[in-house]
Amino acid sequence: MDIATSEMFRFLVGPDEQEFWIHSALVACQSAALKAMVDGNFKETTDGCARLPDVDTQTFTSFWQFVYTGSYANPEPRSPSTPGLLVESSEAQRLAESTDVVPADIPFSPEPAQQTHPEPVVDEWNWGLSNTKKQKKKLRQLGSLWEDEPPEEKTRGTITKQMAQWNEFKDSWRIKLASQPQKTALGTNASPQNRDLPLHHARVYALSECYGIAELEDASFSKLHNSLVDYDLSKNGHAGIIALLRYCFDELSPDRLKQLVAHYIACKFEYMWKSNEFQEFLEEHGCRAAEVLFRPIYAVSSNMVLHQFDYIFAIGTIFAFLDAWNIGANDVANSWTTSVSSRSISYVQAMVLGSILEFAGAVGVGARVADTIRTKVVDVNQFEENPALLMLGMMCAILGSSIWLTFCTKVGLTVSTTHSIMGGVIGMGVALVGVDGITWADFDSGDISSGVVSVFLAWIIAPGLSAAFAITIFLITKYAVLLRSKPVIRGLMLVPVYFGITAALLVMLIVWKGGSIDVDWMSNAQIAGIVVGAGAAWGIVVAIFLVPWLYRIVLKDDWQLRWWHIALGPLLLRRGEPPLQPEGSKGGIRNFYEGHLTKEQMEEMLASARSRDEETSTPFDNKTAADTASENAQSDSVQPRTAQSPENHFPQEKKIVGPKPEGPWYNSTVLFWYFKWLFLRGVDQDIVNLQHKRTFLSGDLAAIHSHVPHYDNKAEYLYTFVQIMTACTASFTHGANDVANAIAPYATIYQIWQSGALQGSKSDVPIWILCLGGAGIVLGIWTYGYNIMKVLGNRLTLHSPSRGFAMELGAACTIILATRLKLPVSTTQCIAGATVGVGLCSGTWRSINWRVVTWIYMGWIVTLPIAALISGCICGIIINAPRWGYAG
Repeated sequence: MDIATSEMFRFLVGPDEQEFWIHSALVACQSAALKAMVDGNFKETTDGCARLPDVDTQTFTSFWQFVYTGSYANPEPRSPSTPGLLVESSEAQRLAESTDVVPADIPFSPEPAQQTHPEPVVDEWNWGLSNTKKQKKKLRQLGSLWEDEPPEEKTRGTITKQMAQWNEFKDSWRIKLASQPQKTALGTNASPQNRDLPLHHARVYALSECYGIAELEDASFSKLHNSLVDYDLSKNGHAGIIALLRYCFDELSPDRLKQLVAHYIACKFEYMWKSNEFQEFLEEHGCRAAEVLFRPIYAVSSNMVLHQFDYIFAIGTIFAFLDAWNIGANDVANSWTTSVSSRSISYVQAMVLGSILEFAGAVGVGARVADTIRTKVVDVNQFEENPALLMLGMMCAILGSSIWLTFCTKVGLTVSTTHSIMGGVIGMGVALVGVDGITWADFDSGDISSGVVSVFLAWIIAPGLSAAFAITIFLITKYAVLLRSKPVIRGLMLVPVYFGITAALLVMLIVWKGGSIDVDWMSNAQIAGIVVGAGAAWGIVVAIFLVPWLYRIVLKDDWQLRWWHIALGPLLLRRGEPPLQPEGSKGGIRNFYEGHLTKEQMEEMLASARSRDEETSTPFDNKTAADTASENAQSDSVQPRTAQSPENHFPQEKKIVGPKPEGPWYNSTVLFWYFKWLFLRGVDQDIVNLQHKRTFLSGDLAAIHSHVPHYDNKAEYLYTFVQIMTACTASFTHGANDVANAIAPYATIYQIWQSGALQGSKSDVPIWILCLGGAGIVLGIWTYGYNIMKVLGNRLTLHSPSRGFAMELGAACTIILATRLKLPVSTTQCIAGATVGVGLCSGTWRSINWRVVTWIYMGWIVTLPIAALISGCICGIIINAPRWGYAG
């Protein structure tokens, strides 16, 4: 529509309903709200008129100017002889002028007499102004802000905190504005008559924000910022700023406006405080004023004031990294033990994938905002008056957690890192706020994920749910595929289905438990569509590309194919028959049960051993079934390969580091060996053989594994890829979520150390802290992850790809359900419960190593009290330690 020929739209502005006329087409193009007003189905549209009784005429005049010119000029000052009337001038002159002011709504009053210190006022909102002791403490905290000497008279070259904050005010808010050039500028020579200019720009901004006029928002906000920068309190007085403050504390005032004004007040607090009007404003607005103004004022007065506690920040940094290292070393087994123990993937490959995915999860979607006290067992508001004490407490909590986790990782005790940090927080909470300050249970709200009771519920909920899911998945696999007459064909047909369902569940896991991923804007139908669509799409991709490759590998024994041939997809079906595989060549399907004895083979070995014992045994022989079977296998060369010693016949992994070469230490070959030993020793481990090494916990593994049936090896091979995919996703989500166990308390330490104040129940997590936590997890995986992994896996029950797939997917289903229902579960307990459940269904109760189960449960039970004891003792000793000048 042509603007010039469009109809005129009438505005009745102010209580006197002064008329303004604007072309309707021009009004409509300003924002969607105004377009709806002009062209919609509203009463204003029908009448061709809008009434704005709450908008003053000068504010609307600026809007009228902006509509026609793209900017607006500062309003003319009131005529001294005729108050209330504007000086007439041409439009060109009005747009050229930029230093004039809005007529003052509040009469100008001379500067009040300056006081050495502020007079006490009623402390209704707990600012600490009426209490003499609190007032003196406030004076000490504010430091230089209470000096009468203005900052400009400081020693040349010295940048005080106040000056730095003022520079930040001038720069930061300007950076946040739109980059479009402004057609009018403010002068730098302020006069007493322009004291209400900031109020005018604030009103224009509020009007533009109300109707969504983005360009006018930027223009008015920029003018407001510039007017505050140029405002001279010594010449213009406090009245203009007080009027702006009162306007900003209107309930309908935009938050961005309040933040800007609060920042300005914080920078000019020592001048504003000397004004009686400002103190009256504080009295009138009480809590609302404290809420908006206190934080920036406190930031100016105490920014970086906690440098005296640099040592707390340093110690917290070291032990937060140690805590993250332990999360990697202790929790990596949750994601990768089943895959490595099943031989679906080598240990080195698992650690490479785990390192990449854990770091990507921690940094990529790790929680940008974490709970200050993640486990919600201590109310953070108890430390609002003394945030440094919370800083000390968090340091002690990290100390207690990291010390206990280090011990557990060394002795091979798998524990929950979440419960470890919870114990640390409980210990410091008891030491600082007492037993009554701990949230032991929160039954009133119905949230069982809060409070210490959640730990006890997790001991039952996590393993029970995961075992139920894993049992269901494995039984379907067992009776639908593994026990059928042609398991490979049936398994091959179901591969896309398995992949599709698994992908859908894992997408659901990432969406609901993926750290900082925000899905609140999505409806349940949209989330369901994404989940189903992702599963279906992945299933189709697998059917097109992976199934032909598996067909050639499994049914055609095409040993020449490698993983990169998957991309050929259907073209692989045109390949001819593969040649015979030469002896010693790579390729083909590995034997997943190699080295394990079935029950029949074990009985045969024992019978043969007994017959030999009758001829060669002595009265002092005392051997286990595994020892007897091992000796028999070594002495009987005609036995099949699977009947040989479980301890000696497991395929050895090729060593990366190798033996130390001969020569002096400075020899290049020796130095290179030291380099490999330093960086690769942690991943140069044979996990399967380590799991079968005889210890007190292992017991007679050969006898335990003999109770587990063996399924078709080629059918087992079909589950290797879906098992690896499940492990990758579990590793990614573990990095995204469990990194907060280490970095959330540390982020609280950093926040308090940096600002000197507690920002609430949430802590902003800078990206470098996420990188620190991710790096600690990766280093823990790479250097010591094998020590926990060797205690689990086959040492708990016999693993194979089909069993490992059911275990991992059952644990993932439990985490998904627990996330939605806010049930307190731990990934450590989920994978343990799933392993026991599948072990019981694949064999008998004798197929489980109950010694290891007892060992794991013992670790769960003692984690919280021991971590709490360590943290509480350290914190209690520190806060009650004698020191110089303290006689009590």
